[in-house]
Amino acid sequence: MVLDENTVIKIFRKRFKGIYEDVGIYRLDDKYLLFNIDTFVGSSDKPYSMSMHSVGYKSVVSVISDLAVKGVMPFSLNISIGFETLSRQEIEDLRDGILYALNKYDLSEDIIHKWDTNYSRDLFISVAAYGLARKTPPLRSGVKVGDRVCIDGGFGLEALGLYFLLGKDSRIQKIPGYIREKAIKSFLYPEPRLYDYIDLVNNFEVHASIDSSDGLARSLNILSRESNVKIIIEPEKTVHNLVIACKRYLGIRRIYELVYYGGEEYRGIFALAEEDAEEIEKRKKFICVGYVERGKGVYIKKDDRIRLLRDLGFIHKFT
Repeated sequence: MVLDENTVIKIFRKRFKGIYEDVGIYRLDDKYLLFNIDTFVGSSDKPYSMSMHSVGYKSVVSVISDLAVKGVMPFSLNISIGFETLSRQEIEDLRDGILYALNKYDLSEDIIHKWDTNYSRDLFISVAAYGLARKTPPLRSGVKVGDRVCIDGGFGLEALGLYFLLGKDSRIQKIPGYIREKAIKSFLYPEPRLYDYIDLVNNFEVHASIDSSDGLARSLNILSRESNVKIIIEPEKTVHNLVIACKRYLGIRRIYELVYYGGEEYRGIFALAEEDAEEIEKRKKFICVGYVERGKGVYIKKDDRIRLLRDLGFIHKFT
């Protein structure tokens, strides 16, 4: 029997109860302690040409994005690193990538309070993050009928960057170089607008939120399933303009897969009250890409017809 990460988590949840969320939540008087941990593993997460600098950067961004979509930035990070053979230069590059991520998001180098290292046959970097929220954070189960679903821009560019790095499709050679360059950079150094997420959660009526790192389709299906609602998506609003420009080279099927099942974005998806969604769209910081009805599942609406958006995306499997 092949186990996947969701099955493993369910095994633990049978005995260890608590809120099933992107982050842990603990009530502290009038505040909430939010905490999260994420692990980057070399064999499953690192393309051959990916630098250790990028590994360090993404290891930090991936964990703090989960806090940001709940309305906070971390006040503390703990980092554990394991490897079999890395050169001194590679370790320094990893360190500098971590520093680059902290500087990118105006976080002090002093928030890293604990380092741990160990021998491992496979490279891993685990980062634990802790933040404080002054209001109840939006849960994945909080989507309401009548809500609007909002994102901060088109999807698919990060997945296209990985597609380039893997180089398994000869059609990508025909795609213009400037698109290739931007797509690869977006995969290696994603730049989710974390402070805009924090502003949104703390100043508007956000009912639910989730980080999109496992893919847009999977994230939307989690919101639908845990909130017991039906989500309708307008597909033309979800695609990054540079990904649309690749349609003639890759075809609509591949574009569809990149946008909905690619992942690696670390970006926020939010469900808001309709009036607040209209307000943030006027400010041109977020795009309303869908709406919520009674029912179940996630659907794409095109020409007054809807079709099911399957719950697929990246998931770790274990043999």
